[in-house]
Amino acid sequence: MKIAICDSNSRDREAYLALFVSLAEIHKRDAEFDLYATCEEMLFHYEDKKDIDVLFLEVRMNGMSGFAAANRLRQLNFAGEIIFLTGIRDLPSLLAGYDVDAMHYIIKGETHMGKIEEIFIRAKDAAERSKQRHIMFTSRNEWINVPVGSIRYVEIYQRLAKVYYAGESFEFYCNSLVSIKEQLTGAGFIQTHRSFLVALKEIERLTAATLVTRNQQELPVGKTYYPQIKEALKQFGGIHTIE
Repeated sequence: MKIAICDSNSRDREAYLALFVSLAEIHKRDAEFDLYATCEEMLFHYEDKKDIDVLFLEVRMNGMSGFAAANRLRQLNFAGEIIFLTGIRDLPSLLAGYDVDAMHYIIKGETHMGKIEEIFIRAKDAAERSKQRHIMFTSRNEWINVPVGSIRYVEIYQRLAKVYYAGESFEFYCNSLVSIKEQLTGAGFIQTHRSFLVALKEIERLTAATLVTRNQQELPVGKTYYPQIKEALKQFGGIHTIE
């Protein structure tokens, strides 16, 4: 498991490294750590090695910003977890992270140690699950093996289903959404409509009738599903707008 810390401030880099090494030892999690002083350096490494699983990324960097670097990573089909490190306190700026599937954020000097520990363990565990779990989808002429962590949502109309993942999509035939839901049990997905199964981490805004994903797609919400989606988002954490 490779964890990267990208921060222009050398003191902060070393402080977070010491903290995360300690947390990994306390929780008996194997991890290797890489440090980067610029986003450009981190991206150069990733394009060459493709070995980053969890990235702690400062928003305000020297040179390319953290948001720009995160966007570039997703364009490169990076399916790992991104946690922003920031001194920015205003919510609108933090919400920009949803466009790049950021799992969470840490406000320097404000986020308490217990929360940082929770975020670290959750990100590492999610990355490990994503690496280990795949789901196979088959159509008449082809099949794909998709990492569960890269799936955004699945929709089905009659017996024609479509899975959206890592900027791609794949159509296949399926008797019902129930069978897919069962395969994704415990992976952070929730049924939001009789025809849609959505990853909780993808939901940015929820109303009684619709939800908006991190890449600004609007999906329907079934009336009977709204209460359980609302409760699941509260339990899941992160930043969500619930109306």
